[in-house]
Amino acid sequence: MSDDLIRAQFEDAFNALYPTTYKAAKAGEPKASGDMSCAWWGWKASHDAVALKLAQLDQLLQAIPACAEHGPCVPFAIQWIGDMKRQLTEIAESRDGLQIDIEGLRKDAERYRWFKSKFHDEGLVIAKCTEWNIASWSGDDPDGEIDKAMAKERGQ
Repeated sequence: MSDDLIRAQFEDAFNALYPTTYKAAKAGEPKASGDMSCAWWGWKASHDAVALKLAQLDQLLQAIPACAEHGPCVPFAIQWIGDMKRQLTEIAESRDGLQIDIEGLRKDAERYRWFKSKFHDEGLVIAKCTEWNIASWSGDDPDGEIDKAMAKERGQ
């Protein structure tokens, strides 16, 4: 819709609602012209906002696949929107889980790099060997022991 057509529709509506102000504005009366000008820009902004929202809704409707029986139909659209919401929820939940996994992997990588940097250090005991077995240097929590050693090295 052109701005000229929108302006004509606005003027028709403004004249119907405020005939005295409309006539005064058309006659060049400053206050009436200002009032009508403010009303015009509000009308235009509202029209543009509605036009944008309609375009967005049209894009959404175009994205809804047609059901085999009816083509585009409301029940199928509702089902599709529900399916999309479930899929997006699953993606968000799996993303959250991946974030937790990534943090754990980062910590493991940090431990490994620290451990590897100490490999040639004679002071690091990985395990102690006896004649019959190998005993862990850190008991049941090697990650915890490495974290303590790393913290001690950082002065924490």
